[in-house]
Amino acid sequence: MSNKVTEDWIPLFDRSCAEGFHMACASSGNQFENAPVAGEVMAELIEFCKSGADHDARPVHCELEDVDHTINLATFSRLREIDQDSTFSVLG
Repeated sequence: MSNKVTEDWIPLFDRSCAEGFHMACASSGNQFENAPVAGEVMAELIEFCKSGADHDARPVHCELEDVDHTINLATFSRLREIDQDSTFSVLG
């Protein structure tokens, strides 16, 4: 059986190690309600990387205008440390 989530259950919204490939994964399917936000976040991330910026060195901060909130995409990085304060269960 394959593991469809990260250890701390925080999904990945990131670029991959393969140039030009990006990922929105490891949500175990529980994040489907967030698909519009995930799409917005991924579009901003991809444009950021395509412009030559280094997301690993300087992660994207995505402005969510509808809810007046900023998301630091380092939280969802493939390189992040496991969040020891996580509930280790479904986000939400």
